[in-house]
Amino acid sequence: MQNKNGAAQSKALVFVIVLVVVIAGILLIGQDKSAVNRVKETHSSALNSLKVAISKTNKIVNDKAIQMGASQGANSIVIDSVSLGTFNGYLSTKAEDLKNALGFVFNGKQSINPSTVNWQFQQVGDSEDGIPQVRIFDPMIKKENCYLLYRQAGNKQQATDPSSTIVDSGC
Repeated sequence: MQNKNGAAQSKALVFVIVLVVVIAGILLIGQDKSAVNRVKETHSSALNSLKVAISKTNKIVNDKAIQMGASQGANSIVIDSVSLGTFNGYLSTKAEDLKNALGFVFNGKQSINPSTVNWQFQQVGDSEDGIPQVRIFDPMIKKENCYLLYRQAGNKQQATDPSSTIVDSGC
């Protein structure tokens, strides 16, 4: 009798151990997926913050360009000794102008300057309608479809508002 009870207890113990391992595995897989989602949300949030920062910067730059009579075509304005290239009164797509504007406008007010200091600004050529655009991304992410696309305020033939589009399908 002891052998039968001992064998039954042994089988029950093995069953309990297998059950615990399966449950632990399910919990770990669930946590792993949520960690991936948190990383994606962090990257998307950084891009959204950058979009808001560029929008606010463009508002300040446009106000200054209008004051200086530089709201049409390619110009350069100076805000507190910081030179910024503009097109139709808004930031141009040149990396230097975007970095300088973000650094100047948010220096000491928010943490946008340190967070974008290592970001890449890649000219991607004109859009289908001939408007220059630049792709802004964090090279540490190393994802193909995780960037902000900034379009300049038109071209020589047509004036438009600048736009920022977030592509986060690959974050």
